Amino acid sequence: MKKFLKSGAFAAMLFAVCALALAACGKNGAQEDGAIDSKELSAISVKKDGTVEGRIVEDFGEDYYDEAGLKAMIDEAISEYSAESLSSEITLKSCKASDGKIIVEMEYGDYKAYAGFNSENFFAGTIKDAYTAGYDLDYTLSSAAADKAEVISKQDILNMGENHIIIFERIADDDEPITSPLRINCFDEILYVSEGVTAVSKKSANYTLSEGMGVIVFK
Repeated sequence: MKKFLKSGAFAAMLFAVCALALAACGKNGAQEDGAIDSKELSAISVKKDGTVEGRIVEDFGEDYYDEAGLKAMIDEAISEYSAESLSSEITLKSCKASDGKIIVEMEYGDYKAYAGFNSENFFAGTIKDAYTAGYDLDYTLSSAAADKAEVISKQDILNMGENHIIIFERIADDDEPITSPLRINCFDEILYVSEGVTAVSKKSANYTLSEGMGVIVFK
């Protein structure tokens, strides 16, 4: 089964609901970024108030999913995680099965809730806060603007302490390679991106590699 977001919790849920139907799971063929509707992509959206929204899109044969069962399992996982992490705010916003796809949308009170629930390496905040949190920030980033060839490195990044940064890690499924981009939505203008990240609008970018670390610096 293909995983668009590395996720301990979500991957286990989707596997449990569809364990008998993995052979029927559909695959998204590789497409040009511009040909993919943003709603067809798994995505992470970072909001100005610090909340994070996550969307997972998975292909499944029409006769093989159990929407109600998946929703119940997610609700149970949220309850169990919240009982262990009392400060975490996690909400299941939507769980739909449509046109052979499962689409799960969730909201997290902050990046720590997102990272903890999904067992992911994920950070969203100011550059100064990222460094304080232990991120070395030894990255080489390129300008997000197509007409600029500017490249910055660690010291340049550290000098932008009040700007914001998203750091995430994508891990491919051992059984099925990831062929669709991961959409990252920011609340302000994207300035610099790491290898594999391409700005598709002023505040959105696609991570097109199948796995690895991705970094976005924005205002």
